[in-house]
This record gives sequence, structure tokens and C-alpha cells, in this order.
Amino acid sequence: MHKHTLSIRNYRAIHHADIALNGITVLTGENGCGKSTIGRLLYYIVNGLEEYDSYVFSAFKREVIELLPPIDRISSDFGMTYDERIALLIDFDRIISFPYISEKAFETLYNHVVLLLDRFFAELSSLQAKTGNEKVLDRIIRSVDLPDSLGRDISIFIDRWRTALMEGYAKLEERFKSYMANRPGDVFFDGIRYRYKEKVSSKQIQLREDDIDLLSEEKVLQPYYLKQSIYVNSPLFIDYKGIDNIWGELRKKVLSVSDGVKVPEALLDEVKAIMGGSIKEEKDLGLLNLRYVSADGEIDIPIKDAATGLKTFAYLYRLIENGHITPETVLIIDEPEVHLHPKWVVEFARILVHLHKQVGVKILLASHDPDMVAALQSIGEKEELGEKLNFYIAKRNEENKHQFDFISTGTDIE
Repeated sequence: MHKHTLSIRNYRAIHHADIALNGITVLTGENGCGKSTIGRLLYYIVNGLEEYDSYVFSAFKREVIELLPPIDRISSDFGMTYDERIALLIDFDRIISFPYISEKAFETLYNHVVLLLDRFFAELSSLQAKTGNEKVLDRIIRSVDLPDSLGRDISIFIDRWRTALMEGYAKLEERFKSYMANRPGDVFFDGIRYRYKEKVSSKQIQLREDDIDLLSEEKVLQPYYLKQSIYVNSPLFIDYKGIDNIWGELRKKVLSVSDGVKVPEALLDEVKAIMGGSIKEEKDLGLLNLRYVSADGEIDIPIKDAATGLKTFAYLYRLIENGHITPETVLIIDEPEVHLHPKWVVEFARILVHLHKQVGVKILLASHDPDMVAALQSIGEKEELGEKLNFYIAKRNEENKHQFDFISTGTDIE
């Protein structure tokens, strides 16, 4: 198994942390020591490196909107019907929602922008044919930063304006394509800040793969052996319908299948035995939802109505069943014991150990529950994980009582 290490320096409550990710890694410590922060940062970094081009394309779309005229405002003076204007505004708003599809993303967006400007300028040109629009045209012309535009024919003005916009667009496209080719670090960290509202730099965080630094301000490298991270801080995401990035992405995985992955059926049977049933899909008004069905068929309820502890096993079951947990995945779980009955803590620890052994997934778990930690240590020893089981304990820094150092205790938390 390839070696990965996450290092953090002087970030919020974390003074010093070098966290090995080569099997099951357990972080322990008091509340506020930075355990959850480590998990979130790992999630941001791994997924951000994998989705770098998508982050760049999202930033490109935002700058395209800044480049274009305020179509939503200017069109209010066009005298369009309600339906005509709404259709124009929908096309304008669609820019930000264009998905990143590597083979044709730039071409598709370019074609959309050209058609949008065709429509916008056609409406603008038509104003000249209608009497009483002189002041509107004058206002629009004055609002555009083009020298020597006043007093010119509207068709000449439109040609000059359109040329300036398309030249600006071409420069933008060239710049952002160069970002994809060269992967500058500042663009990467800007993407994390925009998406997750987390401001961090390569001076504070480093991810290493086989002792190679992947992060710098000049360039961020693509990991060879990590493709995705999955972050779970609550099983309540499973019936979440909002727009939170982390919960939204997680719910999508629980509902969608990843093709071409061999599913460990024995592990699924083990989880089903713990739950006393299985998780089934149903469609309601075209939307996919999940239900818990007991083994005897006597209980059949929406997963949102199930006990919170059962939801904890349900999400794990679905992630395994849908093929999202692979050897190239790091699964990050934040304090699962909060939602588990004590009798299920040991079973959850056992499933995690078996999941790592059978699939090869890397697991980072934050916990302050002695029973969870003891269960992982005991089961890990019985399953002979050896050096693939690592414990870290957070201790207050001697020079700054508000920060913590994460100290490795090896395979023994005592």
C-alpha cells in the first residue's frame, strides 16, 4: 500500500500534526483540539486535487459573468414581454450551472455565450427602430467603457462592443486553460476557499504521497493512488435535501452507483445482520429515496424515520453497495459514536476493520469515546493490522495553550 501523510502547521487549533494515512488512523483528544478540522482539510485537499479542472472551470464561469454586460439589468429597458425577458435571463443564469465535461466544456460554454449575445444585441438593435428610445440607447452607450462611442450609429457601436467582449472572452479562456495545464497552487487554494469557505495555504498544509510533496504555491500535483475522499460528520445527511456541499455530495454517493467496482458481498451481509434488515430504493414522484426493511419484512419505513444509529450503518451499507469505497478512497468519519448505542460501537469498529482489510480503503476516524478507540485497537490487533493501525492523541502545546500537537502513539493508544 502506498504511503500518504497529511501535515498541518499552525492552523486554527492545530499547532503541529503529521498524520499517517496507510490503513486505519484514529485521532483522539478533547473537544476543540482540531480533530474535525484535520478530517475536513483532508477531504478538501484530496477531492480538490482530483477535481482541479472542475474548480478552474467554475472560476472561469464566474469571470465570464463578470466580463459580460449586466444583461439582467440592461434588458429591463428593452420593452420585452415578461416571457421574452425571463427566457433571456434564464439563458444568462445558465452560465454558472454549466457542468464541467472535459472534452467539450469550453466549446459548449462558448457556443452558449455567442447565442446569448446574439439575442441580447438583436434586442438592443431593435430599440433604434422604435421611436422614443433615444434616452435608453444613450444611457446604454454611456454605460459601456468604449472610447468614442457617443454619437455613433447603434450598429457600429454593437459591432465594437461585441468585438471587445469576444476578445476579452478569448483572453479569459486562454488564461484558464493554462491553469488546467500548469495547476498553479494559488488557483487550487482559491477554489477551496470559494467552495468551502476555508482559507488555507501550502505553508499550513501538505499532503505527501510516497514522500513526495503534492502541494506548493507554484503547482499542485495529482495523486497517483488517491482519487477521492468521503467525509461523514453525521448520519443525518442521508435524508438531507439542502445545498450544503459536503452533505449534498455525500447524499449523491449514497443514491448513485459507481460503475465497474467489485462489491464485497460478505461485508454487505455483515452490515445487514447488524441492522437486522436491508436498505431498499423507491421512487416517489420521480425522486429516489431509501427505505429500511427488516429481515422479516414486518418493518418497512422511510430511512428518514429510522433511528439515528441505524442510519449510521445504512450510509455505510449504501457506500459499500454503490461501489464508492475503493482502495483509492480515504473514508473520513467524525465522531460516529455520538449517534451509536454503546452496543453498536464495537460492531461499527469491527465493520471498519473488515472494510479496510477486504477493500483496502484508507480510514481516518476522529473520536473522543474510549469504547470506540478500545474497540478499534482490540479488533485491529485480532485482525493483525499491525502498522496499518495508527493512533494519535492531541496534547496542548507547551508554548501556546490554545493550540494542540497531535502525537503519534503508534499502534497502541495507551
